[in-house]
Amino acid sequence: MILIKPLITEKSLKGEKSKCYTFTIREIKCNKNQIKKELNRIFGFYPKKVRTIIYSGKNKSKFTKKGVLCGRSRSFKKVIVEFGKNQNIDIDLNKEIKKEIFLNKKVKKENDLNKEVKKEIKKEVKKEDKIDLNKKVRKENDLNKEVKKEIKKEIKKEDKIDLNKKVRKENDLNKEVKKEIKKEDKIDLNKKKY
Repeated sequence: MILIKPLITEKSLKGEKSKCYTFTIREIKCNKNQIKKELNRIFGFYPKKVRTIIYSGKNKSKFTKKGVLCGRSRSFKKVIVEFGKNQNIDIDLNKEIKKEIFLNKKVKKENDLNKEVKKEIKKEVKKEDKIDLNKKVRKENDLNKEVKKEIKKEIKKEDKIDLNKKVRKENDLNKEVKKEIKKEDKIDLNKKKY
């Protein structure tokens, strides 16, 4: 569907006397055959001639308090259509074109609203996902902390057990050493007596 909009200027109004009407089209890529089909769909008959002119967008700048704003106007295609002698259209009273334009605007607004709603839904989903991820990360961190505490406790227990074993071994060694020393002392004492 090509959006066709009547272009009303002094020059285009002069052309209406010779059955030439001027329209603008936003879609630059459409060709003359597509334009003829669209006009046939709207008015119910094919035009005699179709001439097209492409107007490229112009660079525009504006000076404001915030600074210079630079932009570009949209490019469009101007279509001059010539109808036959028996084919009459009245641009001012043509309700079909106005309906088409109104419906197209409505559809665009609905599409824009749908896009905005989708963006909001995506944002909410992302927020929920972030919240869920944060909860998961917190749970994992809590679990990791608990596991680390348990591991530390086990290490401490093992260290205590190892320390106890070492102390026992040292005590046992000390006892043996003391026994040997006592034996040697006794032997020495016995030798001294004799």
